[in-house]
Amino acid sequence: MTRPATTTPAPASRLSAALKLRPTGFGLAFLILILLTLIGCVNYGLSLGYGLTFLLGGVWVITAAQALRSARSLTLTVRPSGSVHAGQDAPLTVQAQAGGSGGALEVRLHAQGRELRAALHVPPEGAALTAAFPTTVRGPLTLGVQASALDRLGLWRAALPAPPAQLTLLVWPAPERPVPPVPVRAAPGVGGDGLRGPGDEEFAGLRPYQPGDSPRQVSWRHVARTGQLLTRETDAARGQATDLHWQDAPGDPEARASRLSAWAQHLAALGTPFALTLPGTHLKAAAGEAHLHAALNALATVDPLPTAPGPQRGAARLVSHAATLVTQATPPTLLALAVTLAPGALRHPVWITLPIILLLAHALARVQPRPGRTLDPLPVWLLALLAVGGAAALIATQGTLLGRDAGTAFLGLLIALKTAESRSPRDGRILILLGLFMTSTHYFYSQGPLAALHTLISAAFLLAAAPAWIAPVASGPASIPATPGGEGRRAHLRDSLLGAGRLLALAAPLALVLFVLFPRPAGPLWQLPVQGQATTGLSNEISAGEYSNLAQNSAVAFRADFRGALPTPDERYWRGPVYEAYDGRTWRQVRAPGRTPSVDVTGPPLNYTLTLEPSGNPWLLALDVPLTVPDGAFLTNAFQAVTPDPSPPAAAWNSRAAPRDWACRRTPTDWPSTCNSPQDRTPARSPWPPAGAT
Repeated sequence: MTRPATTTPAPASRLSAALKLRPTGFGLAFLILILLTLIGCVNYGLSLGYGLTFLLGGVWVITAAQALRSARSLTLTVRPSGSVHAGQDAPLTVQAQAGGSGGALEVRLHAQGRELRAALHVPPEGAALTAAFPTTVRGPLTLGVQASALDRLGLWRAALPAPPAQLTLLVWPAPERPVPPVPVRAAPGVGGDGLRGPGDEEFAGLRPYQPGDSPRQVSWRHVARTGQLLTRETDAARGQATDLHWQDAPGDPEARASRLSAWAQHLAALGTPFALTLPGTHLKAAAGEAHLHAALNALATVDPLPTAPGPQRGAARLVSHAATLVTQATPPTLLALAVTLAPGALRHPVWITLPIILLLAHALARVQPRPGRTLDPLPVWLLALLAVGGAAALIATQGTLLGRDAGTAFLGLLIALKTAESRSPRDGRILILLGLFMTSTHYFYSQGPLAALHTLISAAFLLAAAPAWIAPVASGPASIPATPGGEGRRAHLRDSLLGAGRLLALAAPLALVLFVLFPRPAGPLWQLPVQGQATTGLSNEISAGEYSNLAQNSAVAFRADFRGALPTPDERYWRGPVYEAYDGRTWRQVRAPGRTPSVDVTGPPLNYTLTLEPSGNPWLLALDVPLTVPDGAFLTNAFQAVTPDPSPPAAAWNSRAAPRDWACRRTPTDWPSTCNSPQDRTPARSPWPPAGAT
């Protein structure tokens, strides 16, 4: 009973013309991530962050070319495996062939307000999967087919033209359960035991005409000879066949079709021949599988046909891979996130790092096969409690959630919490995006070669895990038999990393061009504090009682290289902001330009090269007493070096200074005073509070 009914399969056809390329939802989110990281690089002057951002932008462009190349080589065939009863899933076979290096394919089948989405990776030798389309009512089911080629990461979709033919199959009526008693009515014409009964096989005699007899049964020859209306009678051999009639089943048309379907299958299982009479259709008594399928096909198309239900929520399911997708894709994603979050273990408190490790371990254990039992996801209330508790603890210790340390720690905790409740491909793609964003935040702490290498490795691991969320890979972890040492899983991870490495290598030239040509804005678009807690250091203004909790700031402010001997500690006084204006509560700087003050040097000057780290402040640090300042900067009356724009990243210039004991500072207000006595050569003190020093 598995012989398929009459169908019109969609023939294989090359789908390579009129390609329409557009980003997927994951691709749009990936682009938004790139824009966010670019804004972060502009705001905080993250030079190496530009490199990572442009590298991801190159990946976004290269994957578009991959989707187009994959679409031009794809051929697709969709065939039903046989007819089914209403309420059952119709099995469909999707076969794809791809030339070159293969690609990924997404197929959408839609009918009766439902949609099936099937995705598969297509290697050069081709691939196939089995899908199941849910049916609801009897009758012809015409499926619309839409196919799209995907890139390796699923960022782009190249829509392919529809196949030239529709895919149509018959859905039989659902049989009534349990099977009601079969009506006792013998059908003539099958076999014989010497008995005769009404039928249309042989002439049995004449009888007087009765109203309602068919004119074709009237013996007109006898009428012409005798003038009396006579009707011919016929009979047939009486056998064991059962005669089924449409009127035998009560209820509406669907109830009748359901009962007749149950009777037909019951008699076929017993090997009993049966005849079937439907409105406008009559099947003579016969037996066998072909006769049963003919009866079910007739019942499927009997009028009136039922109305298909409206659109229903939820897509049809995949038979082959739905259960293995999350199981296969989660372990490599967790590995990539562990690599990404690893530096946080050296920066964040233990009470943040430990829950992150436990949550990642729980997510990994949840997808591992366990004979006889499964590990349930953590309840939502517990995850919410952990999130609120972590936020409260960070606010209590750091004073905010928007600073560098508190913000990155809280983001890492949220990523770990997301892994604990992820159960769909959409959740997996969100984890990939969160991991890439977390990677870019490492440049807040360092922009050295080790940080660059780590972010590159993290990005490679995350991009290697992304393809598993499109569709299960035939050679992936879910389908590899257990081997000593996990050789199969390691081979799959190695192949995925090589693929991600090739993708990053292809994107590197475009990233290099953008890194060189992209203009660097002089100032931030907007800026949040990198570290929200009050720390030691320099500020534009000082207010009494403003800070109740200070933390030691060990970040590098500048580097100075002296030509010659290093000055003694008492000569290494660095003049920064000078607070001269006081309004009763707050001390502020006075940076109005005026006549440049002068310095009389009575001793040997100090020559040095100053490399100032970006601070976002319009004042510069200089060795007191400064003799030269960079181009565009000026000295205030308090001998404070000021620049019109915030200090650029890693600004370096050659400068000169006079030791404070060998300089006489003259301001335009006390011009033309003289400095001849030793006490006049002592440093001129600024009003309270003293100049900032580092």
